[in-house]
Amino acid sequence: MAPGISLTQEQLTNVLGGLSVPVEQARGLPGWMFNDPDVYAMEQERIFASSWVCVGAEDDLPRIGDVRPVEVAERPLFLVRDEMGYLRCFHNICSHRGALLVSETGRRKTIACPYHSWTYGLDGTLKKTPHICGQGVHDSPTLDRSLHGLKPVRCATWARLVFVNLDPLAPSLDEEMAPLAERWADYDLSLLRFGEAEDFLLPANWKLAIENYVERYHLPWVHPSLNTYSGIDGSYEMIGRLHVGVGSRKVTPPRPAGPLPRFPDLPPERIGCGEYPAFFPNVLMGLHADYFFAYVLTPDGPHRTKERLYTFFVGEESRDPKYAGARAAMHKMVADINREDMDIVSRLHRGCASPAMTGAVFSPVFEKTSQAFQRMVAERLAEPREAPAVSL
Repeated sequence: MAPGISLTQEQLTNVLGGLSVPVEQARGLPGWMFNDPDVYAMEQERIFASSWVCVGAEDDLPRIGDVRPVEVAERPLFLVRDEMGYLRCFHNICSHRGALLVSETGRRKTIACPYHSWTYGLDGTLKKTPHICGQGVHDSPTLDRSLHGLKPVRCATWARLVFVNLDPLAPSLDEEMAPLAERWADYDLSLLRFGEAEDFLLPANWKLAIENYVERYHLPWVHPSLNTYSGIDGSYEMIGRLHVGVGSRKVTPPRPAGPLPRFPDLPPERIGCGEYPAFFPNVLMGLHADYFFAYVLTPDGPHRTKERLYTFFVGEESRDPKYAGARAAMHKMVADINREDMDIVSRLHRGCASPAMTGAVFSPVFEKTSQAFQRMVAERLAEPREAPAVSL
C-alpha cells in the first residue's frame, strides 16, 4: 500500500473478491497486507478479539496457583489454575487503578497488585484492600468488594490446548471445534500426555507462517527429507469453516529410537495417516497414530511471530523412561521441520515488502488450502465488527 494511504473498506472488498473465485483465477493477499501496521491493528480487532485464540497448553500450568501472563489482541491477560484445579483467565489489570498484576510465569497463593497491594483470590474475587480508608483501616463502607473482582475472560480447553475468547457472545469452543472433533472421533484425545515444549521467534508475519503450513507444494524443495516419508503424492486437502490444512495417507517417519504407544482401536487406514490442519486463527496441529503436536502462534507486530511448539504422546505408558529417546527424537523431528520452514517464510516476508508483490497466484492442485486460509482472513477483515464488551 502506498505511503500515506489509509486502509479502506473498498480495498478490503476488492481483496476479498480476488480470493472468492476459483483457485486458478484467484489473486492472493497483496504484499502490503503482511507489512502494514493498519492491517495488523485491524486483524487484532476483527480476528483475534472475537475468536477462540490458543494461548498455550494445560501443561503450562500443572499445579494449583500456577499463573502465566498471555496477550490476545494486544490485551494483557493471565491464566491461573484455581484452588479447585480449574483453569481460569482474567484481564491482567487491577480493579483499583489498572496496574499490571502478573508479569511472569510463577506460582502464587493469591494475586496481589504491586502498586497498592489490593489482593485477589485465585478465583478472581477481591480479598483485601489494605489501608483503603487510612492507616490500619482495610475496609471501605462505600466499596462493595463483590463488584470489584478481576474481570474474567472465557477460557476452555481442547486436546490439552488452552483457548480464550474476549467475546462473551461468541459460540462455545466445543461448537467451533465440532467439525474437527468429529473428523478425529477415532482418536481418544483424552489420552494425550505432555512431552516437551520449545519456543521459536519467526521474523515474519503470522499469516505467512500459516499459509505455508497448510500447503504441501513446497515439500520437495524445502523439506526433501520429509518428502521421502510423507510426500505430496499421497496428500489430500481439508477445508472447513474454521480449519484448513492437508493430510497424508502414508506417513513413515524414521524411528531411530524405536516405536511409541498408539491410540487404541484405530481403524487400519488411520495407522499410517497424518493430518495437519490450522485452526483459525492461530494454532497449527498435527495428529498421528502415536503423537500429536501443536504450534501456538502469537503475532508480535506485523513483522514477527512468536511460536511455541508442544508435543504430546499417547497414554500413561508413553511416560515410561524406556520411551524417553523416542519422545525426544519425535519432538526434534517436528522442530527441525519447523526450522526449515522458518527460513523460507522469512524470505516470503521480505519479498512481500516489495510493491511488486501485488498478490499471489495459486497452484490449482496444491494451494486451494492457502487460498482458503487467505479468504478466511479477508472475510473477517471485510466484515466490520465492534470490539467485544468486557465481561463483568
